[in-house]
Amino acid sequence: MIVSGHSHTILRSAISYGDTYIVSVGSYCELLGELELRQKENGKWILDSYHLHSLDETVKENPEIKEKLKEYKKKVDQNYLSRFGCRFDETVAHNSVDFTPINDFAKELEEDPLGSLIADSYVYAVQKAEGDSYEKIDVTVLPAGSIRSTFQKGLVTVSDVFNVSSLGIGPDRIPGYLLLWEYI
Repeated sequence: MIVSGHSHTILRSAISYGDTYIVSVGSYCELLGELELRQKENGKWILDSYHLHSLDETVKENPEIKEKLKEYKKKVDQNYLSRFGCRFDETVAHNSVDFTPINDFAKELEEDPLGSLIADSYVYAVQKAEGDSYEKIDVTVLPAGSIRSTFQKGLVTVSDVFNVSSLGIGPDRIPGYLLLWEYI
């Protein structure tokens, strides 16, 4: 079984090749894939069913999953975010700007307010880190593909920040852009 995620491709039916099945549910948690596998007598697996479900306001909250998510958030807080002195659901800002929706992001080759904000934040972080020895930065470039989400109007949490800029690994081998975490 290959569960694809990086391509953001939606496969409405599984691709099968020999004993291998490939499924993919798109991007940004808009769909949930459900599949059932059955083990054959020879020990190999067969795909019995594969369905996609829309994740929208019609989906009812599942108390068991909600509790499991609380456990995961606690682990993320303890094992990762505590290094930076922050918590998953901690509010770090209030946003009053309508940023480009992520599904529309980078459709046009142009400057974008969110991209500019992130690039400016990198300059700010370098300026803070270098202090009195700061050397002026003339240009910052931020690849559109490194922006993984957007900010909605309202409260912005640590989780939102990580979702927007989650790629990368610093020299310390810690996931996420270190410049971002240093100045949250």
